[in-house]
Amino acid sequence: LPIYLAPYTFNFGFLPNEWFKETIKKITMENITIGRLKLSTLNRYNYSLDVFFEFLEDYGIALETFEDVSYEIIEGFVHFLLANVKSPSTRSVSVASLKHHIKHGQMFEWDRFPISEVFDGTEQRTLQSEDTLKSMLIDDVVMDSIDSSLRKWKTTIKPVIENLNEVVLWALITVIRHTGLRIEEALNLKADCMNRDFMKKYLLEVVSPKNETERFIPVNQDVAKAINLLREATQELREEFGTDKLFFQYQPTKKKFKFLNQVEARIWLKRKFLKKFDIRDSNGELAVLTYHNFRHQ
Repeated sequence: LPIYLAPYTFNFGFLPNEWFKETIKKITMENITIGRLKLSTLNRYNYSLDVFFEFLEDYGIALETFEDVSYEIIEGFVHFLLANVKSPSTRSVSVASLKHHIKHGQMFEWDRFPISEVFDGTEQRTLQSEDTLKSMLIDDVVMDSIDSSLRKWKTTIKPVIENLNEVVLWALITVIRHTGLRIEEALNLKADCMNRDFMKKYLLEVVSPKNETERFIPVNQDVAKAINLLREATQELREEFGTDKLFFQYQPTKKKFKFLNQVEARIWLKRKFLKKFDIRDSNGELAVLTYHNFRHQ
């Protein structure tokens, strides 16, 4: 059955079997409930999947689930789009839709989804997308370097007050990298922001300072570990300040603590992360990065 949410209708009848119908519907319902993406975007992702299954049918590829989707199939789909779909935006959304659904299942470790990565990050460049937001995306080389640096950094960080600034910055980048939160939303996270749903999956409670609305975002273990480490490191400070906020900073010259603000957080990203770990782009230049880039990613 379709889902009716005026003015949008979400159809699943075009999907080839019951597994795809139930799975895509479940992914759609979860994203509608969470509200992470606009309803219009989810609707477009819904009907744009039709092109992928048209490709499978044309080339005689039989898929019972997403489990057998491979890099070769994705590559073939990209070339199918180039040959058969004239609109750059339609091609771009078709790939984004497929990626959205597969990544959702992988993030929550659902059965019958690919175990390994099937997208190599070059799909949109191959499609020659004209999307104006493309320039906001983080270079694949930079993203790999960021992830590698965060993993290495995590092994050396200890959740003690003397090491506060490093713990705070590592946790902040980790959280925003995996959630796409606005910087003001991240800095506003509270000590009790990490929850579990009925399936024991992690949910992050986010309160928007702009309109004081709250929402719950599904997150992975990296985010959960970052929040827990931050809670441990700031426990004494939160008790001293009488607050449940998590993000503090230590000022060595003044020998005092205060809440971390957006200005300092942005300076730290450049000076204490990009420069410290010498993160460079594909041209060998020091990477230029903002927290907002993760949101587009």
